[in-house]
Amino acid sequence: MRAYPLPTIVLRPEDFTMPACRQQMARVRHILDHGVRFAIVDRLPVAELDAGEATAVYWLLSSMVSRPVAQKLDGALIYDVLDTGQEALPGSGVRPDKTNIEIRFHNDNAYNDTPPDYVGLLCWRQAVSGGHSRVISFHTAHNALLARHPNKLPRLYQPFCRQSGAGPQPNGVCRSLRA
Repeated sequence: MRAYPLPTIVLRPEDFTMPACRQQMARVRHILDHGVRFAIVDRLPVAELDAGEATAVYWLLSSMVSRPVAQKLDGALIYDVLDTGQEALPGSGVRPDKTNIEIRFHNDNAYNDTPPDYVGLLCWRQAVSGGHSRVISFHTAHNALLARHPNKLPRLYQPFCRQSGAGPQPNGVCRSLRA
């Protein structure tokens, strides 16, 4: 990549000889599909990479698991989550993931007509403090609702519309869960 730099989004795994990476990312996909549905890929030499190189490596490894999809309504395929020092005040247009406030559990990319098969994160620089990531299994939450409140679950299988603070989503986005 250093010898022939290209924009990250045009990089394709098949353009590189990486048999060990392919094998490990196939293992990650298997874990995501059939195992605990959560995987940590560690020991990437991020200290030896600049931001662009780290992003490119992340892009290539992720592309071995599944096709990348837009991260924002503007079509951005790569999105940085970092504290910019701004405040996410009502009407400010500042997203919480650009601040240091705690972000509660949420679905990444829920607005997208082509949602991702998986959600991945790359930690390039560790936060000085805070910055804890937490995950929850959608399947586990579903099954807990099924076991504890089965009468509530059918509503989740009916269409629902949602709006962001900026008004209705494109095409009046309505969603329903599918088994």
